[in-house]
Amino acid sequence: MAVYDVDDYLDEWEVGEIALELDDQEPREVLRWGMERFGGRLAICTSFQSDGMAILDMAWRIDPGVRVFTAVEQELLVPEIATFAGALHDPTARARYEHLRVAVEEGEVDDVLVGHLGNVLEIGLQSGRLRRFYGADGEAALARVFRRTPAGAAPVKAASAVTEALTALHGQNIQDIQISALGPGSYGLMIDTDCCQINVRIDRNDVRVENLAVGI
Repeated sequence: MAVYDVDDYLDEWEVGEIALELDDQEPREVLRWGMERFGGRLAICTSFQSDGMAILDMAWRIDPGVRVFTAVEQELLVPEIATFAGALHDPTARARYEHLRVAVEEGEVDDVLVGHLGNVLEIGLQSGRLRRFYGADGEAALARVFRRTPAGAAPVKAASAVTEALTALHGQNIQDIQISALGPGSYGLMIDTDCCQINVRIDRNDVRVENLAVGI
């Protein structure tokens, strides 16, 4: 859990003062103030209606890296995290995920908590729980959230690297393709062309090029 200095939080008096200060400001300036004040802790929640999209556009123009989550994602995440936390026997671990649940409700998920969020979603996706409880659409929405966590971004990056490597086969004549089982949840893909041979390993959580031989 990230620890912030007590001065980083706003009390009721400060909130009132800031509200007066920003009351006559344009929405863009209010967003700019929030991004400067809270940095990476600030997130934009939107249901993708016209007003929400206008705010999102303004936020992206100020900082293209601003965090975004939808009301639908939040609605699905909160009960899922609560269920996950409730199943933990260790009080310290349970408190950590309860903190995550509150952070998602408030729209402030720091970098440490994003890692814990990835754990929740990875288990839910691998077990099939998310599809069983939230349907295909809910699973797809939470899978998109997962890909924005460190655990989810790593396979996406690995898949992109393999895709780039496979472009080397463009224009070549494929002579042989083989898939072999290497172990539980692990497979090997061999593609042999008239110019090269590429071997790709596919695991549950990873995909990578193991060998690329040219001119064989």
